[in-house]
This record gives sequence, structure tokens and C-alpha cells, in this order.
Amino acid sequence: MSDRLADGVGTAELTELDLKSYWAGSGTGPRKWITTVCGVALFVTLLSSCSSGRVEGVLSSAEVFQLTDWPGDEWSRGWSPDGSQILMSGDHDNDSHYDVYVVDVDGSNLIKLTDYPMIVRSASDLDSNNRSRWWSPDGSSILISGSVRGERDVYVVDVDGSNLVQLTDWPGDEEVGGWSPDGPHILIRSSDPDNTLLKDVYVVDVDGSNLVQLTDWPLSEWIWGWSPDGSQILMSGDHDNDDSHYDVYVVDVDGSNLVQLTDWPGEEWSGGWSPDGSRIVISGNPYSSMHVDTDVYVVDVDGSNLVQLTDGPGYEKGWWSPDGSRILITYSDPEDNHRRDVYVVDVDGSNLVQLTDWPGDEEVGWSGGWSPDGSHILISGNPESASSRDVYVVDVDGSNLTQLTDWPGNEEGWWSPDGSSILISSDSDNNQDLYVMRLKYP
Repeated sequence: MSDRLADGVGTAELTELDLKSYWAGSGTGPRKWITTVCGVALFVTLLSSCSSGRVEGVLSSAEVFQLTDWPGDEWSRGWSPDGSQILMSGDHDNDSHYDVYVVDVDGSNLIKLTDYPMIVRSASDLDSNNRSRWWSPDGSSILISGSVRGERDVYVVDVDGSNLVQLTDWPGDEEVGGWSPDGPHILIRSSDPDNTLLKDVYVVDVDGSNLVQLTDWPLSEWIWGWSPDGSQILMSGDHDNDDSHYDVYVVDVDGSNLVQLTDWPGEEWSGGWSPDGSRIVISGNPYSSMHVDTDVYVVDVDGSNLVQLTDGPGYEKGWWSPDGSRILITYSDPEDNHRRDVYVVDVDGSNLVQLTDWPGDEEVGWSGGWSPDGSHILISGNPESASSRDVYVVDVDGSNLTQLTDWPGNEEGWWSPDGSSILISSDSDNNQDLYVMRLKYP
């Protein structure tokens, strides 16, 4: 840690000291000390020097807290709805398998939710677009997809580790698609044990009753989430078995009223529902099957009023702003698959703002990088190099770019529900650790 502290101090001009100490680590004994200078952790580099307690007019200070320092990698599974806890998976006990944990945001009260003989994950990697789906809406329970006997099933467990309920005991592997917004229903994606390429979508009550199969299609279906009112489900798949291409569909929670939103020659994916549930953002191409040539569209939930937002040669994907007025877009250069830039555009296609023009591959996290109030964007990238990624925050109009980390490896960050903190994943110590950065505004 001393080397990292020295690296950080050497890259910022510091005008005043505000030393604060925090515990960090596994939650089971002595941990590393983290200190802050000018309100910013010593191993965090800012784009400009501290002046009168301000950083480029955006942040007055920030504090970094190391949440984990375990033998293996730790992976973030999202903030609790109230922002008081963090769900994660990792090898805390150094026994070569991953369990699921809940910990308070200050690193206290570490609770081990699983202790299975095989790798356990909270939900699946498919759910990276919205990791809040693993928490129940009231924050009292967790959905887990885990393997006890060799096949992965879905479980519900209270946040204190009690009341484990097994929802599936099926022949294949099941993955979590998320809680309904009001909490009583759960989406599940299940694979055929004889053909893992076939995965269908189900809805079940939280107590395991009232199972409804939503799809029985030729190929796998992908879940993009519940409508905000919990009455419909957004997904993509090859319903018609026509040349193995994926279209986007909306279906009622009971399996009725299937609406096909696209019938294009390639594969279409979705960035999700608008906050009011009236529109869908889609990535695809009505004219070509080339996966590297996709644009971003917005369409009403009944399939009408299709609006094309981008018309470029690369691969674009979009995410809604919290108020539904703008779309954040990542654009991948078709000539250089290691380059991706970030844009913001109004929902009618006007007022396009380019936020990055960097040499590498910028990421915006599972929520599209939007702060909860829609005023800032969180970006993982590097303006100078494609070899590493740090965490930056920028105003939605492209101003006030502020570098939050300058660590040796790659970092990615995700906002807390109230926007006051950022959960950061970093491989700067040659394995994946988690940090919490508390932001302070003037």
C-alpha cells in the first residue's frame, strides 16, 4: 500500500492536508489504512490540483475506502436499494470457490450468504445491465443462482443469511432475470440439459408457486428486464426460427399479448425501458445482418413511432437517462475494435454531445453511467492510452471532466442509489478488489 500512496501523492499538487483514516479489508481483523489529502485519497489522482477545496468546480472532496483485500478476485453484485450495503462474490476463505456476501458500506457486518462446494454467483453475467435486480425491491432478500449438486438452481435468501428458499430444482442450469418492481414475482432463464444453447424464460412467485413458462422458442432468449410497473417483460430471441436472428419482444407477465418490436435481418438487443415504461431503446440494424454495424433506435412499447438516433458504421448501444429525456450511447469503431467512445443525445435525436474521444475502450458500467439525478456520467477509460482504464466523472454536457482514480490497473465504477458514493472495482493489486469512494460536493 505504501507504494500506491507514494504514486498518488507524486502526481498531484497538494495545497492543504485533510488527513482522515478508514479501516479497509476483509472485515475480520487488522486492515489497511487509507488516508485522504485535500479531501481526496492519497492514491487518487485528480486532473487538476486542489484549490480552495474544489476539483474542477465539481467535487469539493472524496474519500476512498478499500472494502476487500481477499486472496482471489472479488466481484461487485450491486448496491442495496437504500445504499447501505453491497452485494458481492469472492473467495474470502481462500478455498478456491466463490461465495456470495453482503457487507455494510463501511466494511462492517460481513455476512456470508452461501457456502456451497462449487462456484456460486448472485444472478448471472447476463444481468450486467441491471445488477439491482438481485436485490428485492425492499432490500430484505437476495436472489442467488448457485450450484450445490452440480447444476445451478435459483434461491432466495434473507439479507442476514436466514430463510434460504430453493425456487428451482430443474435438470438444467437456471439464471436469475430479476425481481418484479413490486417484489412478488421473479424472472428465471433456464437451459435445456441436453442442449445448453436452448434457454427459455419463466416467471415464478417468490415462494416458488405459480410457475409460468413465457417462451419455448428454437434458440435461447435474453432477458432485458421488467417494465417499470411490473406488468410486462422485455426480451429478445428467435421466436420464428428464421435464420437464427434475434428480435426484440414485449410480453405480459402471464405470457399473453406477445408484441414483436423488430423484424430485422440481424440481431437486435435492448438497453431497456424508458423510466415511464412507454418506450424501448434498441440496438440493431433494419437493413443489415452485420453485427458490427448497429445503430440505436427508440420505439414505443406497441412497436410504433420508431426513431433512429444514430447512423454510423460501428456498433452502438444506448441507455436511458433517469428522466427519460436523453440516451447515453457507446460507439465502437468498426476499424478498431479496441476503441469505443461515449455520447449523449436527446431522445428525438437532437443535441448530440461527444463526451470522449480517447484512444481506448471506454465503459459506462451496468447502469449506463448515469448518476441518479442525471447530471453526471461515470466513465471508465483513459484519455492518453488504451492500455489501462481509470474512473472519470463528467457533466452531461461534456464539461468538468474529473479523474477519480490513477491506479496501476483497470478500474470500473458504479453509482450508489443516492449518487453520494461510487463502488469501484480495481485489479491494481493483480487481483480484483472493491473500493467505495465517497464524494463531497460544495
